Amino acid sequence: MAHDNIFTVFKDKFGKISSRATAWFPSGKDCVRIRFADRNELMFTYHSEKDWCLESVNSYISKMKGRI
Repeated sequence: MAHDNIFTVFKDKFGKISSRATAWFPSGKDCVRIRFADRNELMFTYHSEKDWCLESVNSYISKMKGRI
């Protein structure tokens, strides 16, 4: 899925949180990194309506390294 579409899904699912986002960036297949004004960041991965994940950057990196 295109990264623009993934961020649109994030906005639809998490309207209140997404309104605080200051920027977002593509971050791998089906994933975007979302930055907030307080410099916190979250990762949102979306494969389908039943297969998605919102997590911290540290959690995402640990999964990529096979630690979780």
